[in-house]
Amino acid sequence: MRFQDSAGQPRVATRFANPIVRPGTNCRAIHTAKRASVLVDGEAYFARLAQCLEKARHSIFVVAWDFDAAIRLVPSRKQTVGHLLRTLVDNRPSLNVRVLVWSEATIHAPGATLPLLFGADWSEHPRIRVELDKRHPIYAAHHQKIVSIDDEIAFVGGMDLTVDRWDTPHHTSDSELRIKPDGTPYEAVHDVQMIVDGEAAAALAAIARERWQVATGEEVLPSISEGAMWPEDLKAQFESVSVAISTASPRWRGQDGCSHSFRMTLDAIAAARNSIYVEAQYFTSRRVGKAIAASLAKPEGPEILVIVGLNSHGFIEQYVMGRNRDRLARKLKKLDPYGRFRIYYPKLPSGKDLLLHSKIIVVDETLLRVGSSNLNNRSEGLDTECDVAIEGSTETTSAAIAEVRNALLAEHLGVCASSVRQVVSEERSLFRAVDRLNTNLRKLESLPGLSQGRATRPVFGTRLLDPARPLRLRAALRSAGLAEPLALILRLMTAQRREPSLLSTVLLMRQLGEHEMSPPHAPHYRSSTIDAYSIYLVMWQFPVVCFTLALLTDIAYVQTSNLMWTEFSSWLLLVGISSGTLAVLFGMAALVGRIAPIGWPQMSGHAVVLILAFFNNLIHARDGWTSVMPGGLTLSALTVLVIAVTPWLNFALHRSQRPRTVP
Repeated sequence: MRFQDSAGQPRVATRFANPIVRPGTNCRAIHTAKRASVLVDGEAYFARLAQCLEKARHSIFVVAWDFDAAIRLVPSRKQTVGHLLRTLVDNRPSLNVRVLVWSEATIHAPGATLPLLFGADWSEHPRIRVELDKRHPIYAAHHQKIVSIDDEIAFVGGMDLTVDRWDTPHHTSDSELRIKPDGTPYEAVHDVQMIVDGEAAAALAAIARERWQVATGEEVLPSISEGAMWPEDLKAQFESVSVAISTASPRWRGQDGCSHSFRMTLDAIAAARNSIYVEAQYFTSRRVGKAIAASLAKPEGPEILVIVGLNSHGFIEQYVMGRNRDRLARKLKKLDPYGRFRIYYPKLPSGKDLLLHSKIIVVDETLLRVGSSNLNNRSEGLDTECDVAIEGSTETTSAAIAEVRNALLAEHLGVCASSVRQVVSEERSLFRAVDRLNTNLRKLESLPGLSQGRATRPVFGTRLLDPARPLRLRAALRSAGLAEPLALILRLMTAQRREPSLLSTVLLMRQLGEHEMSPPHAPHYRSSTIDAYSIYLVMWQFPVVCFTLALLTDIAYVQTSNLMWTEFSSWLLLVGISSGTLAVLFGMAALVGRIAPIGWPQMSGHAVVLILAFFNNLIHARDGWTSVMPGGLTLSALTVLVIAVTPWLNFALHRSQRPRTVP
């Protein structure tokens, strides 16, 4: 299909001349799939997955960011995922089930925590293994979402088998089926998964086996495919099609890492001639922004239509992902001299916003990419990702790619896919097609606030909270402004012995409870380490106040359900952790300098406080009620309790170590 430029002149895409997909550069390899289809929203994915699981004979691999066996693939049935897997294993002696989940899902993800940590009844079987993958850098996530069955069929995309994922394309506000395992409803959610078979499915199974072997040490041999796995009621959108598989992994502990997924995104943007259609949970990557800006600067370039969710969940996500998305979009609008960039969010007839969790790119009706990769910094080279791409090498494949885009756009506009196809064909422009069809209660709204404010640079702390690579201590300390304080601490620890300063001596004597200074018996401490102790005394007051206030704001949220209190708690925890870390560093300097008032019980107690606060901060990044109850409030209370107990332990230690005077 030919599109038109702003002057109404036709633009022709070079569909066959320069392939976008390049093995070894932006993908691992290209494999043939006998059939492939895009499954839009959880209902379509979960139903087809249930059908395929029923046919499993040898192997089921689940590689996930999160996993909750209590969900139902078909909500109208009572059978949970865990019960289904256990039944299959009980009835098929050769079937093995392996589930690999990111280790920090127990804290950060919405699924149930205790079954992942301690197991559950359904997994008590020698041929069922549920493992937590702890092989990742600090703050990195295993974000791949793959289900492989008998090496014959595989699912890959943006959906985990966990809570808050199932929904229909209608996204009705009063759906009785969109509930969590405990019966509470959750908001409407949109997501995309792809199903493939043949060689492409076998290649995805190989990725799952590699991840399993790295995490557990167990080598699993490929399964023997018996075919006939494709769901009978699913018409394949693509047949005998080439599928490129791209992955991302961090460079860490001697592993080279790879960034095929991110390279595919950049190459697709650069190759676009007519249109780029994007659905993205996060839209914060500065490198993606630069690639889009380069495209917008050309007099003749593609229309770029981006659809995101309006609201982020949890304070940290709102601060980093939400604000950086707005700032990047604002910057791109300023760098759009020809009016070819639009960014929308979907609005439902109920007036509520749709949680958009999909990660999909369609370029020129010639490239379709579906996967787990977000358009944020951490998907570049920190998290593990897996995407699949289909390039339109034939007219039939290109037409199928266009139909996927039309169906997605139709869902957001509240019309049928045929209407989108017809209007796009008539207008030869995605923008003008949206303008004509965007008249229903269900529609696309322009992202607000882009014409307001000047901020276009990433928010403070982005390199720490949304890093593109594993955190390197020296660079992280320098970017956070901590390099000089740490250098000072090292100098304090190695300073020569001198007389103590007056302020340090007063603080020292107060801590010891001494009321008289006897010069003949006063010990000589390193003044530099006593100064470090003075700084420690001042700095530690900040986390004490912040963590205590965080407990009070958590209690206020439980009593009022006002989200303002959870945001206060998140800020207080962040400030308390930052100041507490500095306080502990200075305290350790004083401890190494053998200052009498500080002992290991005191420093150990402070370390426990910071660890509790760190995990509490992760929990507070969850949605609404779950960010506080029950885990957040419990950890806040434990943190304050440890703060209160630690000084008594230290006092008891020093009291026991004081020399006794003999009358």
